[in-house]
Amino acid sequence: LGMPFDSRSSGGLKPEERAKIRLACLAQITDAAGLEEVQNTFRESLPTAQAQWKDRRTAGATVVLVLVLVVGVVVVEAALTKFLNADGIRERPGFILCDSPAFLHSARVNPEVGLLPATRIMLRVYEHAAKEFRGSEASVITIQLGKLTTFAKEFFGAVQFQDMHFSLERQHETEALLIPKVWIPVTSRELLEKLGKEATVLSTEVLKKLISEDSFKSRIGRIFPELNYFDAASAIQRDQTTGAMLSVYWLLSNHHEAFIRNQEQD
Repeated sequence: LGMPFDSRSSGGLKPEERAKIRLACLAQITDAAGLEEVQNTFRESLPTAQAQWKDRRTAGATVVLVLVLVVGVVVVEAALTKFLNADGIRERPGFILCDSPAFLHSARVNPEVGLLPATRIMLRVYEHAAKEFRGSEASVITIQLGKLTTFAKEFFGAVQFQDMHFSLERQHETEALLIPKVWIPVTSRELLEKLGKEATVLSTEVLKKLISEDSFKSRIGRIFPELNYFDAASAIQRDQTTGAMLSVYWLLSNHHEAFIRNQEQD
């Protein structure tokens, strides 16, 4: 992949290079496209900075925006580099995110997530763990990612994966369990308005019989984020909810055969 590896070459690896190599290994990167994902993760700026200044056109505002972006990149990269380099020897404690390769793999293969949002979650986990175990004399502390891998694999919706809430539950002095809270609150006025408009368009198309069943099923998952809070353990409730919404679609679209399919004949 062209990444430096031998710490004895070129005067030794820089911390940033070592962090990128470790992230690439954790994410099981095997090709140039994957390597570019890793590089972009370290280059990515703050996601909301542009939106905060989009209506500011003055030269002064432009300078401030550039400073915000640059500082954001430096802070995020420095924090990620610090945690990925902590080995429990020179810098203590070091944190092991147990099952992180499976988590990153699930995130990468899910087009609704990706490596960057997953890495942002990892950084938040590192930061929460550092606060939770501040003052610990342990060399290494293990964080069990729990259901986070499954959540990354199944995630689908209009909200941002990286906004997921979670808590850390201490198991003992050197271990904690991550508890993902799959209910991601949608508080953005812009996003709420967008979802409202999309729901109106969907309703209109249903009433005018302009939408197929497959398209209806595909779009409700994006328009109604609540549908994505059902996990594998609540598959029955998820199917019941989807079935209820499809019943509305079948009735309004006059799809009698679809409405009665799979029902026993009387």
